[in-house]
Amino acid sequence: MRCFRLTLKGLRELVDSGGQSHDSQQPQERLTQAAASAELLPQWRKPGQSSGMCYHGTPERQEAKRPFPVPGDPKVPVLYEVERTRTGKSFSVRSVKAIQHGKPIFTCQASFQLSQGSPVQHQFTMPTVPPPEELLTQEELIQKFLNPNVAEGYRKRLTKIQAQDVPIDIKPVNPPDIFSSEPQEPKQLFWVRARGYIGETDMKVHCCVAAYISDYAFLGTALLPHRQYRVKFMVSLDHSMWFHAPFRADHWMLYECESPWAGGCRGLVQGRLWRRDGVLAVTCAQEGVIRVEQTPTQSKL
Repeated sequence: MRCFRLTLKGLRELVDSGGQSHDSQQPQERLTQAAASAELLPQWRKPGQSSGMCYHGTPERQEAKRPFPVPGDPKVPVLYEVERTRTGKSFSVRSVKAIQHGKPIFTCQASFQLSQGSPVQHQFTMPTVPPPEELLTQEELIQKFLNPNVAEGYRKRLTKIQAQDVPIDIKPVNPPDIFSSEPQEPKQLFWVRARGYIGETDMKVHCCVAAYISDYAFLGTALLPHRQYRVKFMVSLDHSMWFHAPFRADHWMLYECESPWAGGCRGLVQGRLWRRDGVLAVTCAQEGVIRVEQTPTQSKL
């Protein structure tokens, strides 16, 4: 997976370090990971990190699009080029390029808008689901299935998932049956939140953390109708987000995921992050490469 990760402390410093002072610099800033206090630790993914770079000298966040050109190397520091593409009275655009070994490995374009009131407002209705307090975490579900009667192949798979250090609390609303290869509707519902306390800090930090959260298990939604196939390769091509309302990334939010289409070794997924009070906070979309090999069918002869 294309991951450059940073600690929450580094992310906060990254967001706070620039402020309005960057507006007096040249149109393009070259920022190193060290200068941004971003540490290469297995905590926060590259979309969240690049989001922090975009925030320097901009108004409130509106949306971001992040294509992934090539894989990155987590052992090598990443250089960020930040370009002021446009600075208007209401809207501004920033372009970020992440570079390793002299080549771009990731690009991000973010647009920002000053807060403006409007009588034109509407949103979908949040799905009705059990509250997170009534559901099991992903770790608890794995423990439930890890019993002496589980086949060795499934045991290894569950143990591998359990060993992943994911800084997100996840509670699936309708967890799929991991022992079944029957096709399922390409829809998923999770309660999600960042582990640990973030607090009433700058909203930009919560947006960066949400960028990380939104990528977890997202593309896998497109595989639910095709569980009879073994995945050989799956990776994001691009990831877009639109931020609608304030939220706390360390509070429970409902992540509604669905895949309207898959084909040509690609899958498209869409998602919505809902606050517990029913407010639509974030909308996401992602396209990715999905390559599978068909599971051999056993002859009945």
